[in-house]
Amino acid sequence: MKNEIKALCTRCSCDEKTCGCSNLFIALRKEFDLTQGELASTLKMKQGYVSRLENNLCTPSLKTLIKVKEAFEKDWLFLEKFYGKK
Repeated sequence: MKNEIKALCTRCSCDEKTCGCSNLFIALRKEFDLTQGELASTLKMKQGYVSRLENNLCTPSLKTLIKVKEAFEKDWLFLEKFYGKK
């Protein structure tokens, strides 16, 4: 029998498929119908960074979250859905 390796979120060690941590960037892309490149351009960052955020390979800084808040006119409660205490 083959052991399954469960992908864990690097931020909170939960199951990556149900974690909201990386889904902020995916949710924004879906809501505004953007590619990773378009989202990166809007936030003035590299597409590779957006990809790493979506794949839980890094955690967004406060500066990045402020860029999201301002660029997409979101409030802190919206961001808390993704990064609030679990």
